[in-house]
Amino acid sequence: MAYSQEKFNLSQLITSTINIELPAAKHKELTLTVDFDNNIPPVLIGDDYRLQRILINLLSNAIKFTHKGSVKLVVEQSVRENNNLIILKFIVEDTGIGIPIEKQNFIYEKFARISPSNKGIYEGAGLGLSIVKQFIEEMEGEIDLESEIDKGSKFICTIPLNCL
Repeated sequence: MAYSQEKFNLSQLITSTINIELPAAKHKELTLTVDFDNNIPPVLIGDDYRLQRILINLLSNAIKFTHKGSVKLVVEQSVRENNNLIILKFIVEDTGIGIPIEKQNFIYEKFARISPSNKGIYEGAGLGLSIVKQFIEEMEGEIDLESEIDKGSKFICTIPLNCL
């Protein structure tokens, strides 16, 4: 799929994304919150499809692996390079099961699972984080992970987008 450069409203994209994930969070009695930096320009130029897929996959994983507590999406302006370019930071933080340090680099590989699927913990094809990393790299961004077993995970995505 070609990298798209379309105008989009970031606030609307975030609201739409949260509305997609909210039923799953409510079903598990989790708190799903958003902390949105209001200094971010309302209309940006970039690949809104890829950005939404990134956020949906990260939020979906956070909800899936959090049994009690919360999932939080933080959207903040990291750097304003000039009038035309902004670096945004998207942070998905949860109070879930965490990821062992020795498995943290492995999770981005296709079909990766950090425990055997027959334990009933993991569902799906194991493509989510592989696609997230691919999309972020295609958008010239970066992804980092901070995680602690039984305390949760924090995925930090830094993505450049153009401004009007």
